[in-house]
Amino acid sequence: MTKSSLEQNFLKASSLLRKGNVLDAESIYRNILKRFPKNNRARLALIKMNKAKPNSELAQDFLNRSMSELSELYKKGNIENALNKAQDLSQKFPTSYKIQNFLGILAAQSGDLALSESAFRNTIALRKDSADGHNNLGNILKAQGRLEEATKCFKNALNINPDFAEAYNNLGTTLEEQLNTSGAILAYKKALEIKPHYSEALNNLGHTTQNLGQLNDAIEFYKRAIEIRPNYAEAYNNLGNAFREKGNLKLAIDNFKKALTIHPDYYKAQLNLAAVFDTQLKRTEALTVLKRAIKLNPKRWEAYHTMGSILRKIDKPKEALKLFKAAGDMKNKKTDMLLNVAICLQDMGKYEEALKYLKEIIKEKPDSVEAYRLISNTKNYSIEDQDISRMQSLYDTNLIEKDHIQICFALAKVFKDLGQIKKSFDFLKEGNACQKRLLNYEISQDQKLFSRIKQSTRHIQETTLKLSKKTSLPTPIFILGMPRSGTSLIEQIISSHTQVTGAGELEDINFHGASLSIGEKKCSEKVLKEFRDIYMKKISEISQGAPYVTDKMPQNFLNIALICSAFPEAKIVHTIRQPAATCWSNFREYFPNGISYSFNLDDIVHYHSLYEDLMVFWNQHYGERIYHLDYERLTHNQNSETRDLISYLGLTWEDKCLYPERNNRSVRTASQKQVRTKVYKGSSDEWKKYKPFLEGKFDRLKSYTDYK
Repeated sequence: MTKSSLEQNFLKASSLLRKGNVLDAESIYRNILKRFPKNNRARLALIKMNKAKPNSELAQDFLNRSMSELSELYKKGNIENALNKAQDLSQKFPTSYKIQNFLGILAAQSGDLALSESAFRNTIALRKDSADGHNNLGNILKAQGRLEEATKCFKNALNINPDFAEAYNNLGTTLEEQLNTSGAILAYKKALEIKPHYSEALNNLGHTTQNLGQLNDAIEFYKRAIEIRPNYAEAYNNLGNAFREKGNLKLAIDNFKKALTIHPDYYKAQLNLAAVFDTQLKRTEALTVLKRAIKLNPKRWEAYHTMGSILRKIDKPKEALKLFKAAGDMKNKKTDMLLNVAICLQDMGKYEEALKYLKEIIKEKPDSVEAYRLISNTKNYSIEDQDISRMQSLYDTNLIEKDHIQICFALAKVFKDLGQIKKSFDFLKEGNACQKRLLNYEISQDQKLFSRIKQSTRHIQETTLKLSKKTSLPTPIFILGMPRSGTSLIEQIISSHTQVTGAGELEDINFHGASLSIGEKKCSEKVLKEFRDIYMKKISEISQGAPYVTDKMPQNFLNIALICSAFPEAKIVHTIRQPAATCWSNFREYFPNGISYSFNLDDIVHYHSLYEDLMVFWNQHYGERIYHLDYERLTHNQNSETRDLISYLGLTWEDKCLYPERNNRSVRTASQKQVRTKVYKGSSDEWKKYKPFLEGKFDRLKSYTDYK
């Protein structure tokens, strides 16, 4: 039978049916099926004309064939065609629970959750004892955030089939999302009793125990999951997170990389790997990972945000700005990104433009405490300012501690501007007290730290590097001292010189060298050279060809022995400010990342005495290496003090250095607004306004020490 004769037979059968000759028509269709067993057209015609029931032999045969075809399409990933076929079959066989169940699976795969839910409900209606149907419906409800309904479905599935390990696992993930951690753990363990080699349940159990802080247990669960399923990318990613949390960054990186080897476009693993590189200050590597993440997932905001944060850290605010704006266009909570945009604009000195964004944020999100705090840094308040009542209303609400702290600092600035100094002080005291409660800090911790630094100095001195020849590498200029002692201004002055690149507050010395400074890691020539090479590579990348690079991390005063030994050519500028002014500035400033001692006046005074004592110690050992610059003298005799500073650095004089306010580089410190104004006298007197409320705590401060 040829194609043409086949079509003729179909036409003949149709004609016979119209004439009422059913038997002859049926005979023709059956002959066609004998020659062509897979001809669905003939099969459907027979089913229709005989009004066959779904469980008839003919209908069942057709259904089985159709389900096999569906499965093949599904296996090949041809979801769209499979879905269309399943919808067609569901109309032809409306009482088939198997088709409804498959339809639900395919609809879920295509993202049509409403159709999927409807199909699974039909499955259950057609067969109430379908454990798969209840389990599948639970998954769809969970995907829609309907967790209580989903929980009920999983329990229904388990009532039907108590040995349904997958339903126990799904129940566990749903209970975990409902913060029922104990219930989740029991569900995972039950799944593993039924199915001991259930890798997904092991991975989920690891995740839950990790959230409980049981890192060693979590690591073992992840390892077991990987042992069972060696190509389990998610388990490798989670194992990496557990090692990261334990502080083992090397193993964290190894596991993130393994996850990406298995699944090269695994977005979470890319973000996690970039985050660890960032923690290690390997910003170039982090940016490389994030660029790939963005290329593979151009419509997801997280990588844009992370990349923007890193670029801001390395003083590329313009590039960071673009990425934050792009992330904001993709993210539902756009205000979060707009905050970052405003912060970048403040870094660049564009305060009016930043203010526009901050006002937009408040318009969309009136309870944005951080926006109000950032605004308080950019303007002076008057009694008529409407923001004040809004801020006070926020203060009176039940804010989380982080937000409560920020609103306290913002209101302290408000009442300072209004001249209500007692109110300003009370808010500062409250905000700082709240911050101190969040930290497990005692001044004794720093006492021990300073003592260990002194003890390790001799050994570090013994391993001082000797540079064989002058290299093309830039010369580092370390600007250090107490936070808020004028280091930002000094960097603005120095980096105004054409031969100097200002790098801001680099974390590298402390990150790579703290263990050497305190004697935790044995100092040797090899170790010291490795430390030096890492740092010099970093500043070489930053320098843009300039022969000098500033590093103004104030706390590097703790690492002076290490700096002198590893960088014999380096210049060290120690900024000195009137002690009471320095201590007060530490107390009144909001530090987003916290400076542990700065939240309590007694701690600040005690820490300042530790700092002074250490600087005297350094002066005794490295006096010829350290240039002590008096902030007060600088503000009173700018020309002569600036010239002396430039001379010490070995630079030729440039008049630019007298106009640091014209330096348009990015500034990310708390002093960003002050350093963009002309050098002025009297900034160290602000604390005196608050003196009546200080209870004589600053009376214990020394005026200056003998290193001056």
